[in-house]
Amino acid sequence: MRRPTILALALLSPFATATQQTDVDGGLALVRQALDQQQELELWTDVVPTTEQAKAMLARAGVRGEGDAARALAGYVTADAVGAWHQVLMDANLGGTDVNTAAEQSRGPGIDGIVASLTAVEGTLPITSRVLANILFETQDYDRATTVLAAALERFPESADVHDVARQWYGFHPSPRSVISTLDGALERIATERAIDAEVASRMITTQGHFFHADGLLTYNQNDLANAAANFEKAARHFSTADAIHHGLDTFEVARMTAESWNYAGWSHYYLAVNTLGEDAAALDDATRTAGGSRERVLDTETKDAVLVHMQNSERAFLSALRARHGDEGAVLGLTFVGSFYKDNLGDDLCRDFFARIAPRATEASWWNNLGFLARDTGVAAEGRGEDERAHELYEQAHAAYARCIELAPDNSRWVNDTGLMLYYHLNRDLDVAETHFKNAWQLGRDVCDNPFVDQDTFDENFMAYTDAMLNLARLYNDQGKLDEAKKVADELVELAPERPDAQMTKRVIDAKIDAGATSES
Repeated sequence: MRRPTILALALLSPFATATQQTDVDGGLALVRQALDQQQELELWTDVVPTTEQAKAMLARAGVRGEGDAARALAGYVTADAVGAWHQVLMDANLGGTDVNTAAEQSRGPGIDGIVASLTAVEGTLPITSRVLANILFETQDYDRATTVLAAALERFPESADVHDVARQWYGFHPSPRSVISTLDGALERIATERAIDAEVASRMITTQGHFFHADGLLTYNQNDLANAAANFEKAARHFSTADAIHHGLDTFEVARMTAESWNYAGWSHYYLAVNTLGEDAAALDDATRTAGGSRERVLDTETKDAVLVHMQNSERAFLSALRARHGDEGAVLGLTFVGSFYKDNLGDDLCRDFFARIAPRATEASWWNNLGFLARDTGVAAEGRGEDERAHELYEQAHAAYARCIELAPDNSRWVNDTGLMLYYHLNRDLDVAETHFKNAWQLGRDVCDNPFVDQDTFDENFMAYTDAMLNLARLYNDQGKLDEAKKVADELVELAPERPDAQMTKRVIDAKIDAGATSES
């Protein structure tokens, strides 16, 4: 690739004026515009015209004074390289090949020529380092790419151009800690020399966050879970700190990376718990089940305490991800796994308390449902032990959880039925409200089952839910002495589900009571 000499640039514009500096900055702005266009496939045809416009502007910016001429030359070469590299990208895209193959087959300067031209002017402008490092990363020349990036971070630690390319390729850097250390030194040096600009500090700390995340991925893949968790947590805190210092950066991206880092920390702690529990974590012996139906594993105190610490850290990390990005699906999935771990290995009581902590943190109806049935089941166990006061507390907790659950999911037949069930069977209060819940659950479930397009699993789930509601309603009416209403519901239930022994038994009880009443009257 032929490069214009400094003299040639100067001859193009023999007078140094105020507009010439503007031409340099304007030309560099056009180079950045071309790089942005390169990220959008629909703008690809605009890239080369933009680089040609940049080159023309930079050529006009030949000025007296070596420094300004050097900037103009570096900018011109960089614009030329962006255009040449874009042609390689287009050839690769059209030919369905990788960039290295496309460069070899092209008539242009090739990758070596583009890299050589950029290397010749490297060190004058940060955007040159950005373009050069990006091309080297793109062609998988990671050793040279990281060398260029390291030099650019040392020379231009405040430059958005350098940080853009660093963050773009953070996952491919073989030594994330070196970047973190370089930026630590730069932050300290800048802070010592002058008051550091908030935007600059935020930019540098955000980049450190990306590289703590990269270091976390390295240690996570090496199964060094403790260090992975620590790295991911540092990454998340760096993102939060950067956002607090200056909100001008990409808020969505900062929130995404913060949540992603907390999620990885959560999974690191989760698998630390799994590893601590041992290889038989999934196996359950019937002998470990308590009378109340808990699946609590028999663990020695030291192991159980260690497992609990890891699970609490996992919970904390996933909840932090939810705070960083409301409704984050990764965090919801992680907390669901934590709940299953509690249920399968640590018992219903600890699992109930877990859902009591997390349910208020998000609008997940299923979490409130989990709290409801766990509080109900542990209440039944407490009642079986003669702990009536404790059982009542748990039943109230269960009802409150179910009530919140159906606020969030009012059309779920099963959950509406279970809310009424708590009032009727366990608390024996507000029976008019329980009746309304049973009627609503009946209607909701029947509406779903009447839909000819509903899948079989959904049909079966709703059929069971609404026939349960019918059974509960028939029993409620029977207890209240409303025998005609009870019989009507029971007869319809048995016709719908003749295979249900509980329905048959309830119908016999109601029929017998009606017959006994008729006999006594006669």
